[in-house]
Amino acid sequence: MKYKTYKEWEKDKNQAIKPNKNVARGSKTGNNANNRMKINLQFFGNRTIENQTETQLRKDINSYKKLIRQHEDKIKNPSEYVKKWDNLRKEHQSNLIAHWATEIKTFDKNINDNLTEIEKRSKDVNK
Repeated sequence: MKYKTYKEWEKDKNQAIKPNKNVARGSKTGNNANNRMKINLQFFGNRTIENQTETQLRKDINSYKKLIRQHEDKIKNPSEYVKKWDNLRKEHQSNLIAHWATEIKTFDKNINDNLTEIEKRSKDVNK
């Protein structure tokens, strides 16, 4: 979503993370679902790359590379990241490994998107 003004963006940003009303009042009643934060996930995606500076894009790339290394290490040494890894069901273990592998693919895609945006800008400048 593109914003026309800073105030529009700020309004949405402030609504991105909202505590549940019961949590805000300190209520201890209700199940776990009522005690979770409601998060607007669009603020955590890689959708705004056209609005970022090249420096920001390059910083993002470095961050994604670091996350890839971390997730690769999680796949190689899961017991260092998950308490009682050996006590988990095999299905749970394989689901966690698949999740980490999916995140690596997502980070790779984000790196490629950022590089594509940087290349596009360099071609626009050279015209």
